[in-house]
Formats: sequence, structure tokens, C-alpha cells
Amino acid sequence: MWAVPSLLSWAVAAALVVCAHGQLSFFQRPINDTAIVGMSASLVCQSLPSNDTVLEWFINNAPAVPDGTRRVLLTGTGDTSLLQVSFTSVLESDAGLYTCRLTNVSTPNNESIEASAYLTVLVAPVALVTPSPNNPVIVNGIATFSCNTTAGTPPFTFAWLQRVISTETAVTSGVISTATTSSLTVPSVTLADHNEV
Repeated sequence: MWAVPSLLSWAVAAALVVCAHGQLSFFQRPINDTAIVGMSASLVCQSLPSNDTVLEWFINNAPAVPDGTRRVLLTGTGDTSLLQVSFTSVLESDAGLYTCRLTNVSTPNNESIEASAYLTVLVAPVALVTPSPNNPVIVNGIATFSCNTTAGTPPFTFAWLQRVISTETAVTSGVISTATTSSLTVPSVTLADHNEV
């Protein structure tokens, strides 16, 4: 039996901005992102092209810099109007508030504006299903399964699946219960229930 958590939702947004010459404005502001430890993630910030502006990323008010391992990358376009911070393998420590700062270096006081997004990093749950799938249950008996999570970022959502093993067909999986709790009871077990749960 597998309990499958639902962890991610994704969104993309951009806006076209028309502004007067010399006025600072973002073409694309960074948006909040969520990733699971070990997965990739990226935050994008884009301004209107200009030789007088500089884009920079900050995390929790400190400059964001590549970590030297190619796990954290800062990439952009030649005219520096787009700057992206990317993670090839997110760590829990990468979570935080990321701020994109657009500075006009041609003004005496280096006028700047900022846009921020939060990177949330989740830890995938480690699930232990009991009893072991090898515990025998007699015909017409009751089989009760429990799924305990030993790690991960709550809240958890559960879905119970049954893997059917057949010598005639490929292995298939299917939802066997609409229960969204951490336990499942199969009343009156039959020989047809003899599969991996």
C-alpha cells in the first residue's frame, strides 16, 4: 500500500509595463515558488532593457551568489534585463525571501526599486505502512493498514493505491479507496485482494 502526498502547485505570471524614459519598472516580477528537497527551482526577474540599469538578487537581505558547485546558478541575458536564480537541487537551507533589486546607475543616488518572492522548500515524507504486506490475512478476515510519516513537511494528503501483479498483464496500480486518512480497512478479504497494497 502506498500513501501518496500531494505537495506542489505552480503558477506563472508576467506583466507588460510601459513607462516613461528613465523610470524604473519591472517587466516580470519574481513570483513565489515551492519545491521539494532535491528538485529544481528558479525565480525570474526581468526589467525593460537599458544600459543604465543593473539587476541583482538578494536572499534574506544578503547578495545571492552562485555556490561554486553549479547547484545554484545566476543566469541572465547579455543586456542584463533578465536575471534568474536557479537551483539544480534545492536544499532546505535555500528557503527564504528572494529580492530582485533594479538600480538605475546613471542617477546620482542610484535610484532603485525591489520586488520579492518567497521560495518554500518542502521535505518529501517518508512513509511506513504497517502491517507489512507479507502478513497473512485469512479469507473473510479484516485487513487494516496504517501509514505513519517519519519525516516530511506537513500537512500530508493520503491516497491508498493497490498494485495488481499478474503473469498475464503488466503491473498496474489503481486507487482502491477514496479514504484520505492515514489508515485503511479492507473488510471481508477475498482471494482477489491478494496483491501488493
